[in-house]
Amino acid sequence: ALFLLKPFPKGDVNLATSYGGGAWYAAGKRAIPFLDKHGIKLNVIETEGSTQNIKLLTDNKSEVNAALLVEDMITEELNDSVISLAAVGYHPVWIFYREIGKSVPVKISDLAKEKVSIGPKNSGSYSMVKRLFNMQGIDVDEDPNFISTHFKEGVNNYLTGKTNVIIFSGDHDDPVVKKLFFSPSTKIFQIQKDVLRLQNGFNIVRLPAGSIDFEHSIPDKDVDLISTNTILVVKKSMQPALQLGLLMSAAKVVKESPYSFTQTRISFPAPAFDVPIAVSPIAKEYFTNGGPPLLTKFFPTWLVYF
Repeated sequence: ALFLLKPFPKGDVNLATSYGGGAWYAAGKRAIPFLDKHGIKLNVIETEGSTQNIKLLTDNKSEVNAALLVEDMITEELNDSVISLAAVGYHPVWIFYREIGKSVPVKISDLAKEKVSIGPKNSGSYSMVKRLFNMQGIDVDEDPNFISTHFKEGVNNYLTGKTNVIIFSGDHDDPVVKKLFFSPSTKIFQIQKDVLRLQNGFNIVRLPAGSIDFEHSIPDKDVDLISTNTILVVKKSMQPALQLGLLMSAAKVVKESPYSFTQTRISFPAPAFDVPIAVSPIAKEYFTNGGPPLLTKFFPTWLVYF
C-alpha cells in the first residue's frame, strides 16, 4: 500500500546550477534519471552562478531549495537557513589567452594589459577572478580592460577577437573548456605557485598532459590551476529523504565523471566541514557509515525515512 500511495517525499528538488550548457547544469541533468527511480523529481534551474544561487536560496518567495555554490561564496549569514550536503568537486579558474606577437604573459598582472572577458557579477566565477586580481593590486571593477558579461557572450567576445584573454571558473569537463583548448592561437595560462601562497581558501590542482584530449595531446604538458571546491547545499527545511536522494545522486554523477586532476587532497563527494555552515545530519550519517543505508538498494529513499 505504501508503494502504491507513495505519500513521501512531499515536494520537488529545485536545484540552482549555472548557465545552460555549463558543467554544473549538465551535472544536474545527469542526476534526474537516478532521482526519478527514487520517486524524486529534480528540476534543474539555469542561473548565472553562485551569487544568484544564494539569492534564490535565501528568497522566501523562491522555490529553489538546493544549489551548487563556490566554496568561498558561502558565509555564516547562510547558517540560519542553509546546510551543506557535500563537497562534490574542485572548481578551478581557467585562464586562456591569445598569442599576440611574441608577448607571453608570465604574471597575473600581465593579463590585465589586454582586454579580458570575465563572468557576470552574479557569478562565483566573477568573485574568484576579482579576488585573484585583488591579490595583485588590480580592481576589476575599476579597470576598463575587464569586460563582465554573461558567460556565452564572454566566450563569443574572446573567439571573435574582441578580447584577448578569457577567465572563468568551471569544472574540467565544461564544454567551454575543451572548445577553448581547440581555439586557434589560444594558450592556457599556468598559475605560478608563489601567487597561490598569498591567499588562503584556494587549492592547487594539476591538470595532466593529454587529459582534455589524449589523441591530440591537449594540454601538451601538465598545468597547475588555482581552484576552490564546489559545495552542494540545501535548505534546512528539506526533508531527509530528499537530502539523501540528492546526496546519492551526487555520488553517482561524480563516480561517472571522475576528475582528471592529479595530486589532489580530496576524493569526492566529501563532507564539507571547512565551510562556515552546518553539515546536514543526513550527510554526517552518510559519510560516517561510508554510504547510504542498505535499504536504499531495495526501496526508495522516502521509505527508508518513513
